[in-house]
Amino acid sequence: MRITDAPLSATNRTHPLISRPAVNRATPASSTDVPQSRRRRPPGDDIQFLRWPLQYCERDRFLSNRTPVLWVAESNAEAPECIDPLEDWVRPPLKQGDVDARVESLIQRARNEQIPAISPDNVLCTHAARLPLADTEAAIMHVLVDNFQRVASRDQLIERAWGEECDDHRNALDLRILRLRRRIKPLKLSIVTVWGRGYLLEPA
Repeated sequence: MRITDAPLSATNRTHPLISRPAVNRATPASSTDVPQSRRRRPPGDDIQFLRWPLQYCERDRFLSNRTPVLWVAESNAEAPECIDPLEDWVRPPLKQGDVDARVESLIQRARNEQIPAISPDNVLCTHAARLPLADTEAAIMHVLVDNFQRVASRDQLIERAWGEECDDHRNALDLRILRLRRRIKPLKLSIVTVWGRGYLLEPA
């Protein structure tokens, strides 16, 4: 059975590594059996299967991009030491239920890393970086963070930032959003305009 590291998404849990009916544990696959091609997908949606220890050199490449890694340990190898929350390991023959549980856990951890937070001293924090915010910026970002990947209405944002709505405040909000879009790029975040409804904060 050829063993690949094809991407595994939340909607596709079947993988050639899962035993059906049996996997020859005594014959590890060559690293050439694992194709390296990749498509760009949303963060947290892919699981990278890698052979342990044959493909240890690939570890930093994927984890530095925060792509979760599920190590498949050879039968005669010591278990890997998983020091990053976005890595875990299994050993063939694999059970579908065990793989599903580990995949779900890794996906959730990766998604959680995408959720920003604002500290009490108005610093916007993500896994990628930290950004100090002015008071009005922090007020706007608090609403967007609280509604992460959901639409926050313009009325919500104006009320939080200025306490009342008027034409001046609506224009000021547009300018603040424009500036925030530029500032949060290094944090790998994006503010999307949802026409007629408001704004949405999501991973870039």
